[in-house]
Amino acid sequence: MEGSSAAGSAASDAGPAAPADASRGPLVAMLAVFGLWAFAVAQPLLDVLAGNAALFVVRRNERVDLILLLLVLLLALPAALLLAEWLVGLVSRGARGALHLVFVAVLAALVPLPLLARWMDPPGGAVLPTALGFGLVVAGLYARVAPVRTLCAVLAIGVPLFAGRFLLDDGVSRIGADVDSSGLPPVETNDTLVFVVFDEFPVSSIMNRDMQVDAGLFPNFARLASQSTWFRNATAVDEHTLQVLPVIVSGKATRDYGSLAVAADHPQNLFTLFGATHRMRVREAVSMLCPDELLDVDWAAEPLGSRLAGLLGELPLVYGHIVLPETLKSGLPDMSGTWGGGATVPADAGDNPADANPADASPADGGPRADGAPGTTSDAASASNTPATDDDGADAIHNALGAAGRNPRGGREDPMFGDRSGFARSLVDVIDDNLAPTLYFLHVLFPHNPWHYLPSGEQYTRNRTEFRRYSWGTWSEDDWPRAMQRHLLQLGHVDQLLGELLDRLEQQGVLDRALVVVMADHGVSFKPGVHYRYLEEGNVRELMHVPLFIKRPFQREGNVSDRRVITTDVLPTLLDALDVPPPWKMDGVSAFAENFPARPRRTIANKKGQRFTADGALPDSFRDLDAKLRLFGDTPTWDDVFALGPHPRLLGRHVATLAVTPPGALAAEGTQATGATAALSVRIDGERRYESVARDSLLPCNVTGALIAGSAQQLPGDLAIAVNGTIHGTTRTDAPTDVPTEAAFASMLPASAWREGHNTLELFAIQGDQLVGPLPRRRDALDEEDGAATLRFEGRSWRIVPAALRGRVNTAWSGRGILKLGGWAADETNQRPADEILVLADDVPVFAGVTGRDIAWPVKLLGSEAYRPSGFELSVPLDLFAGTPDGRVRVFATSGDVAMELNYAPEADWIR
Repeated sequence: MEGSSAAGSAASDAGPAAPADASRGPLVAMLAVFGLWAFAVAQPLLDVLAGNAALFVVRRNERVDLILLLLVLLLALPAALLLAEWLVGLVSRGARGALHLVFVAVLAALVPLPLLARWMDPPGGAVLPTALGFGLVVAGLYARVAPVRTLCAVLAIGVPLFAGRFLLDDGVSRIGADVDSSGLPPVETNDTLVFVVFDEFPVSSIMNRDMQVDAGLFPNFARLASQSTWFRNATAVDEHTLQVLPVIVSGKATRDYGSLAVAADHPQNLFTLFGATHRMRVREAVSMLCPDELLDVDWAAEPLGSRLAGLLGELPLVYGHIVLPETLKSGLPDMSGTWGGGATVPADAGDNPADANPADASPADGGPRADGAPGTTSDAASASNTPATDDDGADAIHNALGAAGRNPRGGREDPMFGDRSGFARSLVDVIDDNLAPTLYFLHVLFPHNPWHYLPSGEQYTRNRTEFRRYSWGTWSEDDWPRAMQRHLLQLGHVDQLLGELLDRLEQQGVLDRALVVVMADHGVSFKPGVHYRYLEEGNVRELMHVPLFIKRPFQREGNVSDRRVITTDVLPTLLDALDVPPPWKMDGVSAFAENFPARPRRTIANKKGQRFTADGALPDSFRDLDAKLRLFGDTPTWDDVFALGPHPRLLGRHVATLAVTPPGALAAEGTQATGATAALSVRIDGERRYESVARDSLLPCNVTGALIAGSAQQLPGDLAIAVNGTIHGTTRTDAPTDVPTEAAFASMLPASAWREGHNTLELFAIQGDQLVGPLPRRRDALDEEDGAATLRFEGRSWRIVPAALRGRVNTAWSGRGILKLGGWAADETNQRPADEILVLADDVPVFAGVTGRDIAWPVKLLGSEAYRPSGFELSVPLDLFAGTPDGRVRVFATSGDVAMELNYAPEADWIR
């Protein structure tokens, strides 16, 4: 009792207990993490996402996706940091406090980083140290000064603030927004409508010399023309799909590039007008102009989890582009085709050449080098848009990526990069004989590049050297004929799909009584020297003039009209054909109207708001039409299109029936062939594809490679390509570029050339009236024998010398059919960037790129500005890994005659 009394007395002497410091409580700590995260990470990302709302449309995201995105970004991710603190606290309260301060320092450092990266970014690279210093100061004050802790906790107000600002953003708020069409008068018609919009389709492609539909190549377009009105002089109002589609379905001209191709932005449109009276069976590839609640058929959508994973999966890369200085961004995969480098939406989802053609990207992707020489890699028209093959090699790459959590294979069937035929046929399949009025609508990205469909609908592989001289969106004299050939072949499949549509309509008794509209949004150019898709003075006609066929109900005879129709006129014309008065003021005029305007000149706009005008009259001819006739003749067949090449007379001939000279006897043109001539050899891209052909998979019709000789004078200009002993293609080699003793070649072979299983592919030089060959194969490989290692690629070789160079692979990312690799490589001995970066699949070189991207790290590490252009970023088509057993990827840098394998950053370790 005495002890108790003494204790009580002491306590009483001490007075009342001091209140605890509330700013050190767990609630303040939790709010501080949420607040700092909101300002450091969530707010910059949400600003970029809101500025790119059009991509939510292309990805077909719904309102619930955006709400879940906010929950993850603003709540779940910072909660994960708090969970980590709690788990550490189970072991040590002190360690938990230390970890909390680390999080505070890092998040505080990230807050000013975007501004510092924009304002500072000096050659010395003080951005990151400055930001880190700021974070350490904040963390130190946070640990010692109560008001600082309180201020950090108050920052949690950013969580609801940024969420509300994102959801109320002008663009985001229109994603999934309800559309009120109650004010529209009911449509008084029971007619069924069939409306098809193709993409990237110049009208000249289906014309013959008389400027009629070429019935030989495109019998179903001719069939449609025979029972409809072909407005042969129709033109687009814009080069941009997402601008043209709303114009087509609303009849209203718009120059607002802030508007989205969604019903909320264009509530008065074809779908809302007919939605109350017609069954709606609508397939839109890149727009959401038809409200979901109007749809009569609910096509299987991508699962919510997959949609959300697709959004979240790219956010780390987007964030890197936001916060890092320019000198460090070069180590990141390029996001220009996805999120516009973290700031801008692509020019046109589905029309962006940077997406479809890596040659529009960095020199390492195949564009021109800094010295003006063409890049080594330039698979222009198809390197990134075509889906990966189902071959084991591509699967292995995808599996490796999936195991590492980077863009695993799966997700929705993307009509832009996936099964476009299946997408179109899904609409054909739901056409029925029900007499109920129905609106069938299809927008499909056909015959839009990438070109990998044959007229039969079979698909073929792509190779990196298809368009070796294509550069920055323009065709070369060597490449444009092959590009036009492949465009026409794919257009042949579009004609096949049109025939299936017409057959189905006829079988179901719909065709005769329906209003049918078939058109395209814009064209494409094959003129060398000007951009193939972006408007310039030299390509206006090719991009402006588009097909437009309108068959009125019970129309059975075709006619051609050269009225100066524009895409704004389509909906007024459709309503006129149905005797439906326009329910709102439209900017277009019915093409059937008696008082149709003269339009002495017509205008088409580009994404920059520039307007290009042309004479309103139909031109006497089109440049690309004349070019097509020169290449394939006045009345071509598909055999003629495949026969593109200098010696069509050889096609179908058996090699055994021809005079063939052994390759060792090849001499320079015009000289006597002798055995003393240096041997000629050939390298074939994707050679493994020919060893095992599956007719129900991608066919190896696109044969590319290079011819290799002892000197440039020994390179013949023409080649013959034989499959299983029969010649199926001839081609003229391109002039040598980087390597004077090599000449690239490319040739499209018909599907009939291939048989199931093993095929023998042989190449012959054509010299005069005789063949020289078969030419021996040059197989590139990494050989490691007798203690020496040699790397051979495209006729060159390098000694493998460990530690000869410096560098590493920083990042690896897969998506849209490509594998992107970023990093740097330098030659410290010679104080310069490395020459080339070679990518190997299972020790076989499959791809080459160059350095040339500015990057700060080698400057800091090696101490000289000479190393700044040592960065690289490669876009490697995944199907180049076809046939590799496990998809093992190795990356080598070269300089002079030496090469070295690059190490990998930890985040890219999966690539080993």
